[in-house]
Amino acid sequence: MKWVGQHIWDLISRFRYYVYLEKTDVSTSTKALVIDHEGKIGTNSQIGTGGVTDVTGVSPVISSGGLTPAISMNAASTSVDGYLTSVDWNIFNNKTSNTGTVTSVGITETGDALTITNTPITTSGYTNIAGAGASTDYINGELNLVAFPSIPLGTVTAVTGTAPVASSGGATPDISMPVASTSADGYLSSTDWTTFNSKTTNTGTVTDVSSTTAGDALDVAVSNSTTTPEIALTWAGSSSQYIDGAGDLTTFPTIPAGDVTAVDGGTYITTTDSTGPVPVVNHDTTSRTDTTSTVSPAHGATFTSVDSVSTNATGHITALNLKTITLPADAEGVTSVSGTAPVAVTTGATPTVSMAVATTSASGYLTSTDWNTFNSKDNYVDWKLQGDSGTNQDIVKQTVVDFAGGNYMSTITTANTLTTDLSAVDGTSDTTTKFLSKDNTWDVPSYTVDTKSPVSFGMFTCSATISTSASDGVGAAVVMGFDTKSFTYSVGITTIFTIYGSAGKPSVTDSTYTISISAHTSDRYFEANWNVSSIRAIVNNRVLSGIRIQEGVLNGAGTSINWTTMDPSTSYIYDRASGNIKGGSTAGSIIFLIAANASKYYRMQFWKEKGSQAATTSESLLNGTQWTIKRLT
Repeated sequence: MKWVGQHIWDLISRFRYYVYLEKTDVSTSTKALVIDHEGKIGTNSQIGTGGVTDVTGVSPVISSGGLTPAISMNAASTSVDGYLTSVDWNIFNNKTSNTGTVTSVGITETGDALTITNTPITTSGYTNIAGAGASTDYINGELNLVAFPSIPLGTVTAVTGTAPVASSGGATPDISMPVASTSADGYLSSTDWTTFNSKTTNTGTVTDVSSTTAGDALDVAVSNSTTTPEIALTWAGSSSQYIDGAGDLTTFPTIPAGDVTAVDGGTYITTTDSTGPVPVVNHDTTSRTDTTSTVSPAHGATFTSVDSVSTNATGHITALNLKTITLPADAEGVTSVSGTAPVAVTTGATPTVSMAVATTSASGYLTSTDWNTFNSKDNYVDWKLQGDSGTNQDIVKQTVVDFAGGNYMSTITTANTLTTDLSAVDGTSDTTTKFLSKDNTWDVPSYTVDTKSPVSFGMFTCSATISTSASDGVGAAVVMGFDTKSFTYSVGITTIFTIYGSAGKPSVTDSTYTISISAHTSDRYFEANWNVSSIRAIVNNRVLSGIRIQEGVLNGAGTSINWTTMDPSTSYIYDRASGNIKGGSTAGSIIFLIAANASKYYRMQFWKEKGSQAATTSESLLNGTQWTIKRLT
């Protein structure tokens, strides 16, 4: 018994210090003793350790593979993709953003209006651009010089007429037309017009009337055919007949009645106007309510999913194929993942592989922002700054280059932009404004007066039509509505044309549509030219209207204008308004003097002198009415 008890004691003693596993296969070197999540002890062939069996890398990421892969990445170089080292990051970050160097600057132009010299510039200097023409030339749209053409002034020497129009000829021709008669061409008098308008349009006499019809639907009879014919049309049919395409009577056929009396809807079918005459059948819109669910099956579990859906030709579902999916059981996998700097890996069953952003002190991956910054940079090269005078300066990294302004030139820096402002010295007129000359000095160019052209002029038009009063005579005259400066020009003088429009001059009565010419220190001569076109839309309505120019000065209080008619400035327009002849026009011109230090006002009056009808008025044409005033040298 002592021997048996001793062996029992020895066996118990063994379990006090050690745990022995029996029938455990350890024939291969790949087996390992592990403890699962329930505390059970076994080998790695008996208890699964995870689903990952291998880890690979896509270039530039490298993996050693196997159960304990090492994830790494080579350092990037000129021939190898990889991570950016902190050393390279600092080199790239310190590079300049310069992208090139200008070696020469040249200027060309296609026309002959400019002469360009000292081009191209390869080191230093300036390009000179000068005008190649003379004061008698102008530059056309192709930048070529063209001599100003001579503009002849035309003069009417004689006016003739072609019958029935007659002209007396001479410097003041009288244009006339005789009254039309049986032997003479001319205009139609109102008496003849009334006679012609009252005549009949009959061209013959009916001697006999008859009538026939091709079909049998109508019975036609004519009575008194040679004197006072009367045609009688009698319908020959009944209410049960209709008239066919040949004009014959035809009896309506019997139309059978149908068996369908109504169309009703069913499941998902709705009808409108079910009893006719045209029922509409609609397929109902069916709302759909979607539901969602989630499941996390374990290894070896099964679940069912929709594998396929069958539909018929109309798109309706006819069948579903359900498939049962069984997940695989646990398998051996990767037990450990490590990383080589700058790659970092977390521990555990689901390791995370990461890499930090590269900085001045840490290796890592290159961000897209840094990539764009580095890609735009260039290797900085020391360079030399030199000018036309002074001492050359060596420009090295981080040296500040100051672009300073000089005489009438300033420089402004904003963000990454340097702006050079070349500013002339503004004067009160063209004779005091300075310009940069070719010797790089600021001066006022010399001016000469062109004795062959007006030194100031302006053209004025109307933005709306103006109608005369229906009353006859100049006493009912209205002011032509000049309110638009089509253009004005003035050089070397202070002559200013002011147009006051429909509002008139502020605080001055009777100044509507007035044009003023400002005072000047010397006597001035001016030429005014105008053209007025009018039209009447009413046919057979004749109107004689008048045009005249008035000159005015402010009264002593400056509250109104005293007007006088300029002589000679009165002309007339005759609008016949017969057929296509519905308009007329008049033109005139006058030269006048404005004494020194006098400011004058001008306006145009428009009135009906006489009309064939009391209510008739005349209306101006916008595209045929204008007023031009020129100062003469």
